[in-house]
Amino acid sequence: MKHGKISHLLSAALLSFTVGNTSLVYADDTEIYLNSASAAGAANILFSLDTSGSMSSAVDENNNGTIDSGERSRMEVLKEAMITVLDSLPPLNAGLMRFHYYGGPILYPVANIDEYACVIEGNCTPTTATTGIVTTTNVITNGNDDVELEDGTTMVLDRVSLNMGERAGGLCTPGSGEVSVSGGSNDAESDVGGSGYTDTSSDLEIPRENSQQQVIGMRFQNVGIPRGATVTDARIEFTVDSTSLAFSDGYIAPIDIIIVGENLAGGRGSFSSSDEPEDRLANPTSATVDWETGEFPGVGQPLTTENLSAILNELVNDAAWPTSGGDDMVFLMFEDPARDSGSTGSREVESANSGPAPKLTFTYEICGSPSGTNMRTGLRFTDIDIPQGSTVTGARIDFINTTAAIGSNPTFVIKAENADDAAPFAVGSPFTSRTFTSGITWDTGSTPALGDWTPVDSTYSTPDLTAQVQSIINRSGWCGGNDLMFMIERTGGDAALRTAYSVEGDSQKAPVLTITFDADSNPTGCARTTIVNVLTGTNNDVEEDTVTGAIDATSSDLEMVEEANDQVVGLRFTGIPIAKNTTITSAKITFTADEVHSGATSLTLKGQKSADAEIFSTNQNNVTNTTTRPRTTASVSWAPGTFAVDGELHDTPDLTTIIQEIVNQNDWAAGNDLAIFVSGSGKRVAQSFDRNPAAAPRLTITFEGEAATVKTTVRQRLKGIVEELTQASGTPISGAMLEAAYYYRGEDVVFGRQRGTQSSSYRVSRVSHAASYNANGATVTYPGSCSEDNLNHTDCSNQVISGGDPEYKSPIISECQSNYLVQLTDGGGYYTGDGRTNSLTPALSLDEQDRIEALQAHDDNGNLVTLGTCDTPTAISATETFSGDSHNECTVKLAKFLHENDQIYASTQNLQSGTAPIADVQSLDIYNIGFNLCGNGNVTAVDDTTGESICCAVGNSTNNGDGTRSCSSPITDPERIKVLKAQSAVGGGKYFNANTVDELVAAFTTITNDILQKDTSFVAPSIAANAFNRLFSRDEVFFGLFEPAEQPRWDGNVKKYNVCVDPDPDGTPGNADDCRLGDVLDANGVEAIVESPDPLNPLSDDGLFSTAAQSEWSDLVDGRTTKLGGAGGEIDNFTERTIYTDYYNGAFATSGQALSATGFKIDSTNWDSADAADVRDQVCADPTDVSSGSDCEARMLWMLGKNTFLDPNPPAVSTGTRWWFQDVLHSSPVAVTYGQNASQQFIDKVLVGTNDGGLHFINGTTGEEEWVFMPRAVLSAQPSLYDNTVVDHIYGMDSTPILYITDANTDGTIDPAAGDSVKVVISQRRGGDNIYALDLTPSASLTSTTALDSVVPKFLWSISGATPGFAALGQTWSEPALVTLDTSSGPVSAFVFGGGYDENLDEDDGSGIAKNFGAEAGAPNAGNAIYIVNAETGDLIFSVNGDSSTPAGNIYVPEMQYSIPSNVTVFDSDGDGFEDRLYVGDTAGQLFRVDLTNVDPTANDNTKGKGDSVVGILARVSTAGTLTKERRFFYKPSVVQVIDTEYSDAAGGEYDYVLIGTGNRANPLDTEVQDRFYGFRDVTTGLMADANSNNIADSYPLNIDATANGGPIVDTGTNPELIDVSTAVLDPASDNTIPDALGWYIDFATATSGRVGEKVLAGSGVFQNILIFTTYVPDDISVIQDPCKAAEGSGFAYNFNILSTAAALDWDADDPTNPSSSPDPITNRAAELGSGIPSEAVPIFTAEGVTVLVGTGGGAENLGKVADLPRFNTYWYEE
Repeated sequence: MKHGKISHLLSAALLSFTVGNTSLVYADDTEIYLNSASAAGAANILFSLDTSGSMSSAVDENNNGTIDSGERSRMEVLKEAMITVLDSLPPLNAGLMRFHYYGGPILYPVANIDEYACVIEGNCTPTTATTGIVTTTNVITNGNDDVELEDGTTMVLDRVSLNMGERAGGLCTPGSGEVSVSGGSNDAESDVGGSGYTDTSSDLEIPRENSQQQVIGMRFQNVGIPRGATVTDARIEFTVDSTSLAFSDGYIAPIDIIIVGENLAGGRGSFSSSDEPEDRLANPTSATVDWETGEFPGVGQPLTTENLSAILNELVNDAAWPTSGGDDMVFLMFEDPARDSGSTGSREVESANSGPAPKLTFTYEICGSPSGTNMRTGLRFTDIDIPQGSTVTGARIDFINTTAAIGSNPTFVIKAENADDAAPFAVGSPFTSRTFTSGITWDTGSTPALGDWTPVDSTYSTPDLTAQVQSIINRSGWCGGNDLMFMIERTGGDAALRTAYSVEGDSQKAPVLTITFDADSNPTGCARTTIVNVLTGTNNDVEEDTVTGAIDATSSDLEMVEEANDQVVGLRFTGIPIAKNTTITSAKITFTADEVHSGATSLTLKGQKSADAEIFSTNQNNVTNTTTRPRTTASVSWAPGTFAVDGELHDTPDLTTIIQEIVNQNDWAAGNDLAIFVSGSGKRVAQSFDRNPAAAPRLTITFEGEAATVKTTVRQRLKGIVEELTQASGTPISGAMLEAAYYYRGEDVVFGRQRGTQSSSYRVSRVSHAASYNANGATVTYPGSCSEDNLNHTDCSNQVISGGDPEYKSPIISECQSNYLVQLTDGGGYYTGDGRTNSLTPALSLDEQDRIEALQAHDDNGNLVTLGTCDTPTAISATETFSGDSHNECTVKLAKFLHENDQIYASTQNLQSGTAPIADVQSLDIYNIGFNLCGNGNVTAVDDTTGESICCAVGNSTNNGDGTRSCSSPITDPERIKVLKAQSAVGGGKYFNANTVDELVAAFTTITNDILQKDTSFVAPSIAANAFNRLFSRDEVFFGLFEPAEQPRWDGNVKKYNVCVDPDPDGTPGNADDCRLGDVLDANGVEAIVESPDPLNPLSDDGLFSTAAQSEWSDLVDGRTTKLGGAGGEIDNFTERTIYTDYYNGAFATSGQALSATGFKIDSTNWDSADAADVRDQVCADPTDVSSGSDCEARMLWMLGKNTFLDPNPPAVSTGTRWWFQDVLHSSPVAVTYGQNASQQFIDKVLVGTNDGGLHFINGTTGEEEWVFMPRAVLSAQPSLYDNTVVDHIYGMDSTPILYITDANTDGTIDPAAGDSVKVVISQRRGGDNIYALDLTPSASLTSTTALDSVVPKFLWSISGATPGFAALGQTWSEPALVTLDTSSGPVSAFVFGGGYDENLDEDDGSGIAKNFGAEAGAPNAGNAIYIVNAETGDLIFSVNGDSSTPAGNIYVPEMQYSIPSNVTVFDSDGDGFEDRLYVGDTAGQLFRVDLTNVDPTANDNTKGKGDSVVGILARVSTAGTLTKERRFFYKPSVVQVIDTEYSDAAGGEYDYVLIGTGNRANPLDTEVQDRFYGFRDVTTGLMADANSNNIADSYPLNIDATANGGPIVDTGTNPELIDVSTAVLDPASDNTIPDALGWYIDFATATSGRVGEKVLAGSGVFQNILIFTTYVPDDISVIQDPCKAAEGSGFAYNFNILSTAAALDWDADDPTNPSSSPDPITNRAAELGSGIPSEAVPIFTAEGVTVLVGTGGGAENLGKVADLPRFNTYWYEE
C-alpha cells in the first residue's frame, strides 16, 4: 500500500559526509523539516461531530461510573474540548461537519486554519485579506443577563420565561407535577398499516413488535397545568421490561422515534379497537419531538424521553384547555418512516397493565393574566466583537416563544443603553435608572410586524436595531468586546403579553442578538481581544536555588517557593501578539496544582523589564541576575489558597500593571517574549511544562487594540461554528461517513442538501457550506423569515440546496497529501436506514446501503474496483474478524474501502484546485472517538498491558490521580465500541474512549500528532577511508537517517551501501558489473539512487533512494524507509543491549576508567541494582521503586529498548523490542578499520551520535550495535523522550565523532602491543555544552569481523562550560580538529575548536531575522572563544577569547564578542609537519587568523600556554543593524597557498586564498540577509607581526604589496579591495584594479535570478585549482500552493577556477563527469541539486581520479569526476 504519502520533498534526505578522519557537513534545523507550509499542505483533517439529541444527556465527567449532580451535558463538554483543540492545533488543513437526521452537512470546508476565512469564502484575496461584511451572533448564556422589571421596582433575574408586555405583577409562581397512565385502555399499541391492536399487553414495544411497526398511544388524565402556563420541562418515563431484543452486550441500535400530541380537537378519550393510536394521528399537534432512544438500560431501569415541553405548551395555551388545568393529554409515538432501519430492534417497556406504568413528569411557571402591570424586559449581550466606529449594516434580536399569542396587538419600544460597556443587572438596582438611546417601535406596522406568536417554539424577530447599535458602537469609549444592553417595554396598544424562552427556561432557545457590520470600515477601531499563551519549551519554566544559584530547567514541577532552599521561579511566555503601548485590561497566570499544600504562602510576582525576554539558560544565577534580567517596577502580591487536588487550576491576581509596564517599553514589538518571576515564602507546587505540556502555566491577557490586528482566520471561524453547535439529530454514522467520502471524492452533495427531517428542531442544523461545493445551477433557499444572517429561525428548518447539480470541491489537490476523517460519536457506528433526502431529486432517495455498495475507486494497481456487498464480516487482522449487525458491517466495509483505495481516480471528480485524477493513491484514514460509550457503572481507562483505550468496571480500575485510570481487567467491548474500533483498524486510524474534557482533548491531540508524523526519512552518509591504501577511498558508504516528528523523539537508523570506485572492475566495458564512478550501489550491486531520465540535464537527478534498494545489512528491500533494515533492525532483543555511562556512586569517571566496571555498565539484568541508582535518579520519578510493574522499571527498560505500553510506535523489530535507534540529525557515521581477518576482510566499526544522547558503537560487518555510551548529562532527557509529549525536539549527541588513531607502523592494523590506539572525541552540538573523549583501543588486535563486545570503552576526559577555563563554552557545535603542535616541549597532539553557539541567537530580534549582535547591547554571546586542549588529557593549553579578565596564559581579543560555532581550519603553512595556522569565522562575520608559535603545553599556572602565538582579524563582512548585511560564518574556510603573478601583484606572486561563504545555519529559512561567498587574499604568508608582544597582530592584513593596511578587509559594498564577480570573472587585462585587490566576492542576490535568501550552509573544497561549494535556497512560503512543495528549499552546486573565478567544469554539457576545456565562464558555475540543505562536496579518491558526491534531498547527487591527480584536497597551487 502507498498510503504513507512519501512525497518527493517530505521524503527528501539531508546528507552529510565524512572522508577518512575528516568530518565535513551536517544538516540543520527542524524548521526545515517541520515548517508550517509543509504541515499546512500535507494533511487534510475533517472533524465529524455527533450532534444527536442524546448529546444533551449528562456525561460522566468525573469518570467514576455514575452521573453526579452538576455534571454537564455531552455537548457542553465536546464544545469545550474542541475549542481547546482548535486553539492548539498546528498549522494544517482542517474542516468541520456535523450529524443531522440522514447524514450530515459540511459545516466548513477543509482549509488552512491560519488562512483568512474571507479568502476561503471567496470574499477577498490573499493579497487584500479584507474581511468585508461580517455577521456576529451573541447568545445570552448567563441567567442574570435576561431579566424582568416588574412595576418599575422589582428586578426578577431567574424567571424561566420572559414576559414582555402587561401582566399581573408578582403572581408568577412555579409548579410541577406527575401523572401516570391509569391502566386499562389508556396505553395501547396498533400496527402501522395493519389490523393489529392491543391494550391488554403487559408491555409496550416501541416502535415495533418483531418486524411490525407500531404506533404507541398513552393517555394521561387530569394533567394539572393551568391554561397559559409556560411548561419548562416535560418527559415521559418508562420502566424497562426486557432486554431480550438487545445485542448480547445489552445494547441495540439507536431508534429514532417521533412523538406528537393529540390536539384538543381530538377526542382524547381512552383507546379502543375502533379508535386506535394510529387513528389518533389524524389530529396531531403541530409541535413534534424527535427522540433518539440511545443506550438501552437494564431491566427495571428508567428510560426517559426527550423534553416534550413544546407539545405541552401548545396544548395548555389552547383556548379550549381548562383555565385551571385538569384536562387529559394523549401522546403518540412511532418510528420516523424515513429512518426505518428494517431491523427488529425495539424498546420493550412496562405498560399500565403490569406496572410501573408510563409516567408524565412536568414543571411549569404560571404568571397570571394581564392586569395593568407594565413589565420591562432587560437583555444584556456580552462580548460584542465589533471594533469601535465600525459601520453597522443590520441588527435584530430573535426570540423563541413558549406560549401562543393570538389576536392581541401591543406596541413595544426597544432601546439600547447609552453606555460604553453595559454593567451587569443586579437585584435592587432597576435598570430604568440607566440612560438609553432613542427607541424603535415594534408593533403591527413595523417590519417585521409584531403579529400573532403562533405556533409555539417558533422564532420571532424584532425590527431592525441598526440605529440603536450604531449609536453605541460610535461612542468614543466603546471597544470591541464590550457589552450591550437593551430594554423592551410596552408603550401602547393592547395590554397583552409576548412570552419567550429565557436562559433558565432553555439555554438553547434563549434570546439571540445578530449584528452585521463592515469589518473594513474602521480597521483601526478599538477591539478588545483575549489571548491565551501556554508556556512551551523546557527552558521556559525554570527554578533557581536562591542559595546556590543553580538552575533546574527540567523539573517535573514548579515549587513556589520552598524546596531544599527557597527558589525563584522564572516563566517565559513567547510570541506575545500585542503591539507596543496597547492598553491591557486584565492579565493572569493560571497554574495547575501538582501537589496538595495548604500552609501560609506569600508570593510576589514581577516581570522582566526587557523588550524581549531571552530564553532561560542553566548558567548560575540566570534568573536572579537583575543586570541581565532587570525587574519591572510593578509587582503583584499573591496569597494563594489551598492547592487541594492535583490537577485543579489556580489563577494569580490581576497582573495588568506588570504586563502594561513591559509592553510600554520603547523597544517592545508584537511577537516578542516576556518573562515573569515568582518569589516569596511558603509552598505551592504546580505542574511544569516537562511534567505535562497541556498543564503548563498559561498566561491570559485581555487588551484593547486596533481591530486590524484581529482578522478572522479559518481557525477562528471553526471555533465560532463549534460554539454555536446545538444537539438536534440522529446518529447517522454511515450517512455522515458517506457524505464525508463524497466531499473528499469531489462528488455530488447528497445529505448536505438539506437540514435533516425539516422539523422545527432542525433550525439549528445547516446545509453544507457554500464554499464546500460548486453550485452548478443549484441555489440555497431561504424559506419564510429564514435569511443568511438569521439561520436559526424556525423557518430555516426547511432550507435546502435546491435544483442544479451541486458537487463538492475535494480538498485533495496533490499526490502528496494525507487525508483524514476524525469522527466523534456517543452512539456507536450505526446505520440509519433509508437515508432518504426527501424529494429533492429522485436520485437521492437511494438506500444508504445501496450507495455504499455502489462506490467505485482504483486499487493500488490502477484497476477499477467496486465496494460491492457490504453486510458481511470483515477481517481486521490475521486473528480477528468483525462480525455484527449487518448495517454496522457496512460501515466497517466503507472505512476499509476508503482507506485501501485511490479515491481521486476519475476526471469527473471535482477538486478545490487542479484537475482529477491525481497520481498515486489518494486514500482516507478513519479515526474514531467513542464519547461516553462505556455505559453505567463503567469508566474509561488504559489497559495496563497494551496501553489501549478501554472500558473498565469502576471496581477493577485504579485512579492514577492525574485524571486517568488504569485497568487490569477490562470489560468486553460492547457492540457500539467494537464497530468503531473495527472502522479505525481497517481504516488506518486509531480508536479512543473519552468521558471528560481532558480525555477528549488528549484524544484529539494524539490524533493530530499522529497525523502530523511524516512517513519520511532524511539521511547523512559518510565515506569509509582505506586504512591499507591511504591514497584511495574504500567502497563502503554509511548513511545516517532520521524521520521527523512533531514530538521530541525522532526515529533514526544507520545503513550501509556501496559506492562505485571502479567503473569497469573486469576490464570489459558494457558488462552488468559496470557502474558510473561515484554512484551509490545497493547490496545487489544495483544503483541505489534514482536517476533522472533526462540525459540533457543529468544534474537534475531525482536524487532519491530507490524504493527497490536493499542496504548491505538488510535481509529485505528497505528502500527509503527509516524503520526497516540497517543497524536499527539488527537488535531484536532489548536484553542484548548494553549502555555505558560516566557517573557512578556520586562521582564522574576518572581518566582510564574501564566503563565495563560496576556502576558504569547498565543492562536488563542490573538496572534495578544498587549500583544503578545514579542512573535511575536521572530516569525515574521514584528511583527507589524497582518493583515489577513499577514506573521506574518501565522507563529503565524502555531506555534499553523494551517496547513498553507508552511507546506509540509499533514493535517494529520484535514483539518485545521497540524501534530503539533514534535520529542521526547533525551527526555523520564514522567508520574505523581495526584491521583484517584471515580472509583479508576488513574489521570495521561504525560510530555515530544520536539525539537520545547515545554514541553508538556498531559492528561494520553485521550492523549490530555492540554498545552505546550515554553520559549522565543526557540521562535527564530520558523521561521526556519516554513520555514523548513535549513539542520541541530533544537533542543529545548531536555531532559527528572525531577519531584520533595512532597506527605506529602504518600497517592498517590496530595493534595495542605496537603502541597503536583508537580514541574518539564527540561533542553535543545542539545537545549541550559537553565534549567527551573515550579510548576505544582493544586489549589485543581484532581477528573477527563479526565478534561483538570486542572493544570495551575507557573514559578519557570530558569538558563542559562548568570546567574551569571554559566559561565561554556554548553549545558545542564546533567539532574538535586534531593537530600536532610544535611546542616548547616537543610535538604535542591537541584538539582545536570554536567556543560554540549561543542558543539565544535562535530568537527573533523583532526585525524578522534572528538575533546576533549581543555585544552591542553589552552582553557578549556564549561561545566567543577558540580553545586548544591536550588530546590525551583534555587539559586546556590556552584559549583565545573576548574576556578581558582571562588569565595571562590566554589571549584576550576585544573584538571576539560573538559565537564561534564553526569548525576551525588548521594547516601546516611551512610544510614542517606541524599545524601552525588557524582560520575561523564568527556569527558577526569576522574572520580570525591565529599563528601558533612557541606554545607551552606544560604551564599549569596558565600563564605561558599561548607562547608567542598571534591573533589577527583578516576580514569583517557584516554590518550590525542593517538586515541585508548581517552576515554570519558557520562553516570553516578552505585555504589554498598559491603563486600567482597573473591575477595578483603580491610579492613574488605568493599569497594564501581563504575561501568562505556566509549563511545562518540556525535560521536557514531567512530571506532578509544578502549572503555572499568570498575569496580573500592573505598576503602575509609568514608569521603575523607582533611588535607590541601582546599576541595581537600589528598592521594585519597587509595590502597586496605587503605595505601596512591597518585593519580587516571590510565589505562595505564599495570597497575597491574586493571585486564583485557576481556576473563577471576576473580579467586583469580589462580591469587593472584586480591585481591590487585583496579578494573577490559573489553576491547571490545579484548573481542569481529569483533565488531569494540563497546562502552557504556547508564548507567548501578545492581540488587542484577548482573551488566547489554548495548553497541553499529556501522556498518562498507565501507562494507555495502545492503540498508536494513544502518549504524544504533546494540546493545548488558551484564550481570556480580559484584564480579567474570562471566556471572550471562544464555542467551544462551532456557529460558533466569530464571537465571541459571551454565551459561558459558564468552560466556553468552553478548546477541545481535536489531539495533540502545540500552537503559539502565530498571527494571520493579513486584510481580514475577524484569524483564528488553531494548530499541532497532524498539521497545524493554525483557531480562526477572533478580532477585527475593529485588525489587530495589542494592546499598548494602553483601557476
